Amino acid sequence: MAAEGSAMGIGQGDPVPVPCRLCGADSVPRFELLLMGRHRAGFFECKGCGSMQTERPYWLADAYADPRPLTDVGIVARSFDLSMRVDLILSMLGVGADAVCLDWAGGNGLFARIMRDRGWNVFLHEPYTPNFYVPFHSAEQAGVERADVVTAFEVLEHLPDPARDIEALFGFDPDILIVTTELYSGQDRSWYYFGENNGQHVFFYSRKGLESIARRHGRGLITAGSMHFLLRSKPRRCAYGMAEIHALAALLGDPERLHAKAMERMSDHMRSPFRHALRDHQDILARMQAGDLPA
Repeated sequence: MAAEGSAMGIGQGDPVPVPCRLCGADSVPRFELLLMGRHRAGFFECKGCGSMQTERPYWLADAYADPRPLTDVGIVARSFDLSMRVDLILSMLGVGADAVCLDWAGGNGLFARIMRDRGWNVFLHEPYTPNFYVPFHSAEQAGVERADVVTAFEVLEHLPDPARDIEALFGFDPDILIVTTELYSGQDRSWYYFGENNGQHVFFYSRKGLESIARRHGRGLITAGSMHFLLRSKPRRCAYGMAEIHALAALLGDPERLHAKAMERMSDHMRSPFRHALRDHQDILARMQAGDLPA
């Protein structure tokens, strides 16, 4: 099968820059990759924010034709790992049990289900994948318009127009936004995160790029590996202050201590593991009896 797409013209005279889809500055051609074995795609590095992007992704319909996570074998382990860390972090930041939390583009709802089982009031927003684990707790059915906490895990790199698409996250007006994505810092074409096999990753953020997002929306940025926190310094609804923010930054800088404290909370939870799940179960039964069924 012949490769689709057109070459960038690297080595054929002066490279033609394209606008960065995050900050608008010039992005210059760096290399091409053959995505999914059939789509030739140019990759461009921004001279402003330092992020990397593909050319306009014309291949997305093909990339998402099969909704199953065929190559994402870490989806379950990642959900459990993130739930342990986020559970600890929300408790540190004074997020109450009644606070509204939203997992944005959360797939089949596994992370949301685990977090609800831990006692957090988490709802799922997912426009494409069937809501398998929390069908009674979709953001749309619950009418969630504002959220105290928004999470978006392994999502940002999929956004074809990040400057526009990220606005949807901040549209929920969260005090706390937690995202995961690997940071781009000049990696070459062999970087695994470019995702040659599935063609779904189309934007790769530098730290400077994330800082520009935080600054534009009046948040501070804490970053630790692939996990990033965009926080209001003066929260409107959550009960944290600068002392808690500094404590979080210190803990994130000590992964062993973070893991130990998360495991302590998990151990406490396992003394009564079904308490919160049973609460949801009783509520769901009552709603079903009243004819309130998920869409």
